[in-house]
Amino acid sequence: MPMGGIYGARTLLCVKLDHVAELRQARSSDGFDPAVYAATCDRKGCKGVSAHLGRDRRYMSVEDVHGIKDAIRGEFNLEIGLSDEMIGLAREVRPHIVTIVPEMKEETTPGGGFDVKTHLSGIRDAVRLLHDDGIQVSFLIDPDIEALEYSKECAADRVEICMAGYCDARRKDEIDKEIRKVCAAVNHAAGMRLRVTAGRKLDYTNIEPLLDAAGLTEVHIGRAIISRSVEVGLSRALDDMLEILE
Repeated sequence: MPMGGIYGARTLLCVKLDHVAELRQARSSDGFDPAVYAATCDRKGCKGVSAHLGRDRRYMSVEDVHGIKDAIRGEFNLEIGLSDEMIGLAREVRPHIVTIVPEMKEETTPGGGFDVKTHLSGIRDAVRLLHDDGIQVSFLIDPDIEALEYSKECAADRVEICMAGYCDARRKDEIDKEIRKVCAAVNHAAGMRLRVTAGRKLDYTNIEPLLDAAGLTEVHIGRAIISRSVEVGLSRALDDMLEILE
């Protein structure tokens, strides 16, 4: 049984599509359509796809997120910042899940997650509105027990643990310390019946020791897969990652 305390024959994959929109902006003639990529991920058996709709619409557009939702049968996770405008847009799009992520410095914790504690009032209102429309809610948080407690207090359906600290660690003792944090968070969340996913900076190399140690049941990976797809095609890039996750 993995240290994280969760059984599972396979870790599920949610593919983040933001890098597709970034590539489209840089190479507009090359046909980088997030909806087309989403459909391929769906056909290959991914649990779902994820897209970040920013306040500035710099890469992903409202039209993109509607197109993504229409292109798949699996889960669509829409990442947004905490604002009345973005909550309203999410309620129009009606994804399966909305993940609240930090977009401004004052919303961001040192580990890269959303500062749930500081924004409790606004988060509670947002969760209530989204739940009223049948949309599940997640927060991007650090692997931190207090952050988990506040997330549960705000009625989150799940949380996404920000893996930036683990992925940025270089020495073995630093890596082991970050893995222990993730394991502790996964165990604590399981005790609260709070679902856990993990994302941010995960790739084909750093995912394996994390899976062995933490027993994660779902991961969100984007840039590594999309970047590899430019060289080998999306189907092959997905196969390679899904093989690791088996």
